[in-house]
Amino acid sequence: MFLSCVLISVLSSRKFDAGAEVPYGPKPPPGLKLASILYELAISEEPEAFAANHEILIVDGKVRVFIFLDPSSSEAQRERLLAAHGVDLEKKSDHSLRAMVPIDQLVPLSSDPIVRFVTLPDRPAHL
Repeated sequence: MFLSCVLISVLSSRKFDAGAEVPYGPKPPPGLKLASILYELAISEEPEAFAANHEILIVDGKVRVFIFLDPSSSEAQRERLLAAHGVDLEKKSDHSLRAMVPIDQLVPLSSDPIVRFVTLPDRPAHL
């Protein structure tokens, strides 16, 4: 009981600043349509270590992502996009792709006009 009172006393004596910034990594600059975690991976000095620390699978220097495209883009534009950035297409549907993208191509890919957004796939829940 005494320890509970001491803990409550210590915690209540600390000031809580609701406006304090939470220490997240850098956000992508305007114009990049890239999830923050992928931007951090792309600019990391040690991308393999960053990926391992964040449970991101890297295979031969490429990361699996979803690429959401402008619905008005043509098939030819999409093919050029993939070829220009060394993207390995795994699966596609209407306006989205699942693909393996070289880490060094994440930023240039996400700035292409036909790209709406690039993000990691959802992870399965661990039971």
